[in-house]
Amino acid sequence: MTGQLQWIGNLITAVATISGVLIGQALARRTERTKARREDATRWLQDRREAYAEFLAAVWPMRGVSTYAGICELGDPHHPTIDQRRLDVATKHELIYLIAPADVIKQADRVRGALFELFEDSHSKFDAVGVIDPGTVTTGGHDNQWPLIEAVFEAAIAFREAARRDLGIEAEPAEAAEVTK
Repeated sequence: MTGQLQWIGNLITAVATISGVLIGQALARRTERTKARREDATRWLQDRREAYAEFLAAVWPMRGVSTYAGICELGDPHHPTIDQRRLDVATKHELIYLIAPADVIKQADRVRGALFELFEDSHSKFDAVGVIDPGTVTTGGHDNQWPLIEAVFEAAIAFREAARRDLGIEAEPAEAAEVTK
């Protein structure tokens, strides 16, 4: 009888040990998956934040290109050409499409559309390589362009607000939005 009790005791100990090891491994795996998901979410948040900032950073110089076209192109090696800047905006816009939710994409489309309207209004003639023909640029067109420039500002502010919401940042105070115009 004592041999039987000893055998049952050893069996219970073995089952408890194996169960403890299996439960420990399952919990460790679950903890590791949770940690990996949290790190992925943090990386995605960082990627979105960078994409949003880079998109806005690419948009602002384009507003200046459209407004001051006569002085910013014309072969200066220290300034990107208009085509390079347009490509930069387009590239950043496509990145938004890859990683942003629908409401942020909608606002990015609005910014790009407003920029395109401003740009097209400012530049109707290019030579074969995309350099502005200085004879087609008017220097007094800034007043006529103000509604288009205002549309770019408003679209950019709406994009920034959508991006902030996506990133979990509280709404921007109204005074700060006005200052950035």
